[in-house]
Amino acid sequence: MPYRALIPKTIDGVIAVGRAASGIPDTLLRNRMAVLHMGQAGGGAAALCVKHDCTPRALDVRLLQDYLLDEGFLLGSRERIKEMGL
Repeated sequence: MPYRALIPKTIDGVIAVGRAASGIPDTLLRNRMAVLHMGQAGGGAAALCVKHDCTPRALDVRLLQDYLLDEGFLLGSRERIKEMGL
């Protein structure tokens, strides 16, 4: 799921996870594992925003991807991760 799905279009300073996240169909985002992963990604993004003094919209997604990889998240195959520069 892309990070931009957690960022509201018209409100700054907010990261929406769980039932508040955007997606079509939205029912795919409401299972336990999706909510768990969105929660950790959203919390990690919030911490990175504080650390780097930026808004969620301005956060460099590579910082979040690095954090998620360090936490053991699967972001794709080794080839894809290499293509992303991570």
